[in-house]
Amino acid sequence: MAIDKIQSESINLADNFAFTGTVSGAGGTNTPNFLATMSSSQNPSSASTTLVNFNQTTYDSASGFDTSNKKYVIPSAGYYHIYANVNMYNTSNDLDRIICYINIGGSTKFQTDIQIPNAPSAFCYVAGVWNCSANDAVEVKIYQVMGSGTTTIPTDKNYFGGYKIIT
Repeated sequence: MAIDKIQSESINLADNFAFTGTVSGAGGTNTPNFLATMSSSQNPSSASTTLVNFNQTTYDSASGFDTSNKKYVIPSAGYYHIYANVNMYNTSNDLDRIICYINIGGSTKFQTDIQIPNAPSAFCYVAGVWNCSANDAVEVKIYQVMGSGTTTIPTDKNYFGGYKIIT
């Protein structure tokens, strides 16, 4: 007996189902996609905005990452999930504030502001979904304030990535 219609009330979602036909319209590939990291540490100045030195890629399906200019160039228009994590530490245990920005097409679209008086280290995660145009440049910048010592963005625990959302 063939079933023409299944009512949602009659399905136990905890059950396992074996399909013998073809399921269409499900799944897909979130491309283009990329993930960038840092090959060397960076020492940003206090109370200034700095482009984070994301200069190498782990993967880049559309070859859109510009390692020289530390930015991703959107290859095709659409909604993208963009994310970044920046880890910092201070030699005098004196970090006070970190603001992380994701700039798209020359303006800030997402930011996270962390105020952490006299901290030895901190990380800042920022992410969002934006309707990007082809050739939009995407970059990550930070603004940090410290009391004394030297602030370093090390090569580990820092990443910048994104992917086009299937629509």
